[in-house]
Amino acid sequence: MNPLLRLALRLLSVARVDMREDYERVRQLQRQLATLPAVRYRTPTWDTFSDSGDGHRVPVRVFTPREQRREELLLFFHGGGWVTGDIESYTPACGTMADLTGCRVASVDYRLAPEHPFPAALEDCYGAARRLLEDPRRAGLENADQIVLMGDSAGGNLAAAVSLLLRERGHRPPSRQILLYPVTHWDHDPETSPSPRCAVTGRTTGSRTPRSRTTSTCTSPTPSSGRAAWSPR
Repeated sequence: MNPLLRLALRLLSVARVDMREDYERVRQLQRQLATLPAVRYRTPTWDTFSDSGDGHRVPVRVFTPREQRREELLLFFHGGGWVTGDIESYTPACGTMADLTGCRVASVDYRLAPEHPFPAALEDCYGAARRLLEDPRRAGLENADQIVLMGDSAGGNLAAAVSLLLRERGHRPPSRQILLYPVTHWDHDPETSPSPRCAVTGRTTGSRTPRSRTTSTCTSPTPSSGRAAWSPR
């Protein structure tokens, strides 16, 4: 592991981070770490807009593997609790993902809370997915079945929520999705949460959020379940 990355992880494990107050510092650290390796990417030839109705353009980066072995496009939504993470901090991960899977990866830079509270992130991801699924030729694909929605943590929540929303609104849903440790259960009530930690402390994470303040304006709709239906070969 890179020594600087090891040091950063050690500091984060020791420090008490309150995301309500420290999210800007966490974002800055993520961007600094993301500048370490050189990764190949390009701006896509297609335009991506949010479905928020305000004409917001959603930045996207496309990562091409050193050896392309598959025709699928992974439309990726990053994690970070809807507050941290962005197209910069996830650039190394997306470049590695492209090389390991042999697929192109399109990373979506959706808007973050608290500056842009719900449903801004969902609308950005929904707009990006809907337009590509309706016209996959924009991304050089022959059909929409080659588009796989993918996300980790909060991004996994967004991928699942986008899939459900597309179906509910009568649009073409994705045929496959990959959800990496997705946030698909969001119950911090000590009386009803299945988390033993929440039942004991009133929290499901190590943040300094007291029991009386466990709700958040940064959360997205939470689909009940989701499974990865695709694997590299």
